[in-house]
Parts: sequence; C-alpha cells; structure tokens
Amino acid sequence: MKKNLLILLPLFIFTVVLVECDKEDGEMKKASFYFGDIFTVKMNEFVVLTPVNSAEKDNTLDVHFKEVLFDNRCPASDCHLCYGSRADIEISILHQNKTFDIPLTVPGCFGKDNNIDMAGLYKDTLGYQIHILRLSPYPEVSIDNVSDYELRLKIIKL
Repeated sequence: MKKNLLILLPLFIFTVVLVECDKEDGEMKKASFYFGDIFTVKMNEFVVLTPVNSAEKDNTLDVHFKEVLFDNRCPASDCHLCYGSRADIEISILHQNKTFDIPLTVPGCFGKDNNIDMAGLYKDTLGYQIHILRLSPYPEVSIDNVSDYELRLKIIKL
C-alpha cells in the first residue's frame, strides 16, 4: 500500500501543477484594452477592458464572446432580396465579481463589407454602452466552423 502511495503521490502532484500552469497561461492570454477602444474578440475568448483613468482601476470588465445562438443573415449576394435576417449572439461580462450574460442582435446585410463597421447599433446595459461594429465572417452561403466567428466591439462607460 505504501509503495502504491509513493508512486501515485508524485503523479498526483505533477497533475495538479500541470493543470494550474494551464490555468495561469489561459488567464495571461487575455488581451487588454481601454474603454472606448475598438477591439475584436474571437469566439470563446476573453478581453479585459480597463478605465483610462487609473483612479477607477476597480471598474475593469472581462468580456467573453460566449456563443452565436443562431445566424440566419442573408448571404451577401442576396441582400437586395432579403429583409429581417439577423444573428443572435451572447457575450458575458464579468464586473465586480458578478457575471452577466448579455444577448445581442446583429442585423443581416449590415457590415457585410469587412472594411466597413456598422454605425448606430448599440445596447445600453449595466452602465455601459456596447457598440456592435461587426460580426465576421459574413456568410456567403453558410458558416461551417463556428470557431471562425469574431466580434468587433467598442464599449464605453455611461
């Protein structure tokens, strides 16, 4: 029994250390921006927003592009025939140790040109204004790999 314990204990410690190292690496990969910056976050990735004013350093936000609930935006070639297409997405925001899931809607046929951001599309919530600038890629026919999605945002404090 002691021999088994002596063999298993180092293996257990190695596993715990390996897992903890992976967690730290994952947390360090978060991109950091200021409120008001335009940034892009990929599906299942995190971005940290910090205030420009260092006196408000406790008001940071962690933004997570959580999922695309559905995307029925018309293909770019059919936009002249289409009305009401959209993509519904969800982001989560971690603020003051509380997580808030925020649904957002991206209309179809807007932002289909990857060089032009949408203007005037925003949501006010939790004391912040979330500007949805672009959801890429824009479907030509359909999007096969959901991990390819990127969300371009600008968040300002109200």
